[in-house]
Amino acid sequence: FGAYQGTATRQRPSSNISRVPTAAMMAGDFTAFTSPACNGGRQIVLRAPFVNNQINPALFSPAAVNLAKRLPTTTDSCGETQYSASNDSNEWQIVGRSDYQMSANHSLFGRYMATSFFSPAPYATTQNVLATRIAGLDNLAQSAVAGHTVVFGSNAVNSLRITYNRTSIHRGNPPFFD
Repeated sequence: FGAYQGTATRQRPSSNISRVPTAAMMAGDFTAFTSPACNGGRQIVLRAPFVNNQINPALFSPAAVNLAKRLPTTTDSCGETQYSASNDSNEWQIVGRSDYQMSANHSLFGRYMATSFFSPAPYATTQNVLATRIAGLDNLAQSAVAGHTVVFGSNAVNSLRITYNRTSIHRGNPPFFD
């Protein structure tokens, strides 16, 4: 006896919304970002070292500037951007069993089952740094059983079962800095 079942899912919803630095912010001008239009009708005044919600870009962390270069760009003055994080997956299950009757009193059997779930990290398919918050999955579970039964008479039976189980679970993101 044997069976296989597999499912491939491909989804790319675009309902994720984030805020990223605008070109004006990268130039040190946060006036649009702190305006009432971007803050629910409330004006925000940034503290020092900001002056009039502006700052010298030379004060920015070089690491932060390097990361910001990898973010998607937006023309929205508040920095809002919509992006998709793919939700692709491949999963399968396989099962097999074999029975062998050596004689009326002597039998063997074996059974194997495996199940796999693979979903790449959304960054791997979109190359969008914002999608790194979701890790990829590569999971495998396996189970094997072997059995041997001998009937010696109406009062004596010898039965041996050997079982093996294994799981391999991996989660992670591909590297996104070259």
